[in-house]
Amino acid sequence: MYSIENFKDLCTEIEVAEIRINGYLGQRKSLMKLLGAPQEIQAMQYSDMPKASHNYMSIDRLADSINRLDNLLFLEDELLKGMIATKIKINDKLKRLDGIEYKVIYKREIENKTLVRVAEELNYSTRQVRRILEKMST
Repeated sequence: MYSIENFKDLCTEIEVAEIRINGYLGQRKSLMKLLGAPQEIQAMQYSDMPKASHNYMSIDRLADSINRLDNLLFLEDELLKGMIATKIKINDKLKRLDGIEYKVIYKREIENKTLVRVAEELNYSTRQVRRILEKMST
């Protein structure tokens, strides 16, 4: 049962890493927009001037921020690749476990199948599957 919980934790970590990567990509995209080519210069009247102060980043700061995000993206991507490879290995090992207990736990916990569905697939009664789960959880 402990290995199943570790596997679930690994799956959650993978989801969190993917969310972080998407966040970094969004930040990078926003910073890249700030680096965009200058717009055509037009005459401006003072009444058209912005009324509030703007926080502009220098090109050096923008480049540093983009470079930092690129480094973070590289590291997160490498970690994610490693976690996915580990998930695949663990999943293959769990699938090969023998015994009805492991099959029931795998189908119920990893594949998220209902008790009835697990019983049908393994040709057991729902009551038998419930007993196996109770036995494994103690």
